[in-house]
Amino acid sequence: MLDGKQWLVFDGSKETGGIWKEIRVSRDNEYIPRPVTNYIFDTYQTLKSYLIQNKPRTTVVPNTQRYEDKMGAKLANLVSECNWERLKEERNYEYAASNLVTYGTVFKKDYWDNTVAMTAKVPRMTQKPKTDPNTGQVIGMEEVEETDPETGDVLFDEMPLGDVNTSVIEPYRMAIDPLASDLHNARWVMEYSIQPLSWIRETYGIQEEGYTGLASEVAEERALSNSLQRFFALKTSSGVRSQGQQFLGAGSTMGAEQMIENAAVVKEYYERPSQKYPKGRLIVVANKKTLYAGESPYSGPELGDWHPYSECRWELMPGRFWGRAPLDDTVEIQKQVNSIDATIILTRKTTAIPQKMIPMDSGVPHGSWTGRPGLEVRYRTSATGAMPQTVPGVGVDGSVFQEREQRVQDIKNISGAIDILKGDRPPGVTAASALEMLFEVGTGKLRPSLDRWKMFVECS
Repeated sequence: MLDGKQWLVFDGSKETGGIWKEIRVSRDNEYIPRPVTNYIFDTYQTLKSYLIQNKPRTTVVPNTQRYEDKMGAKLANLVSECNWERLKEERNYEYAASNLVTYGTVFKKDYWDNTVAMTAKVPRMTQKPKTDPNTGQVIGMEEVEETDPETGDVLFDEMPLGDVNTSVIEPYRMAIDPLASDLHNARWVMEYSIQPLSWIRETYGIQEEGYTGLASEVAEERALSNSLQRFFALKTSSGVRSQGQQFLGAGSTMGAEQMIENAAVVKEYYERPSQKYPKGRLIVVANKKTLYAGESPYSGPELGDWHPYSECRWELMPGRFWGRAPLDDTVEIQKQVNSIDATIILTRKTTAIPQKMIPMDSGVPHGSWTGRPGLEVRYRTSATGAMPQTVPGVGVDGSVFQEREQRVQDIKNISGAIDILKGDRPPGVTAASALEMLFEVGTGKLRPSLDRWKMFVECS
């Protein structure tokens, strides 16, 4: 719907994992026009821009008033600003806002990426006998820096460090404890991702505690779950203008049930700390092979520090975790607008154009009444002195246009994307104070969503 493909039919069922597809054109329905004026996309742009209109500011407070702490806080501020640019956080948050407005829930992952090619030079150490300076006897061994026997220079080894990284996770790639109503009280959380086999071997083929050494045994995975099928189809979609491809598979040479070669689905399972596992747990699996099983590498004083995720929900729904999106209720109204537009076009093509009822004995030659503008049709009549006349068409009733205008306004009211959010001045309002008051009142119902967005950015 957001991409403009709005004449859809549901193929299958929710139980069997059906999918939305475009209505196929047949002889029975080919005469029906399918126009789309995408008001949903306009709403999406308005609300997304409202969320990201201000850049977040980071302030690091020194622990004490000592000179070292103050300088450390200033350096930390510079590092934060640098990471904002280097990690493309502006684009990340725009994508996060897009997910939030569309799906109602979004996740952000802040983690230490071991695959980043950053290294540090560390002096190479060696064991050397330690002697007593008074007696000259060996009293033990000591660790000293190893030097080049020819030049006497200290030898260094390069140690891989990795670096901080962030990513936005779509809600259909996350699984949450079904009993949780909030991420902080969830017992576990799990992320799904499609990764190349080379990445899996590089990331998890490490001989350290917790790593199983099975990364090289992970085989190519071809079958995908229903949610990951949609994820992969969206990733390979080229948009509404693509031709010759099925819906949600546009732009791809493979079907939605297939996947790229030499890849597998990686599942990261985080479990909160407990009496049995005081530091929590992390288990990583790819195509039935356990890659890592051990303590969670994340810890901290906050309740949610045992995993790397922060989440935001547009509207909280009683009794469930997943949030509600502002676009949810606009879909049916958008369908009504499309159907009204289809009726207007169909009327213009049929009843608005004069219909022809030609008596067999009227003398009008067959095929001469083509409907071209200014067409003259001559026929015989029994009446004397008959005047030329036109056959009027029947247009669309005015109530149809009124209904359409009301439906468009309903989309704005229900979603909260009112005109004043776009900078449009309401008719008759000129004073700046009045405009400011209208903005405060109009955006009042969006305040909780905006507060949750602020907390989401702060948590990240």
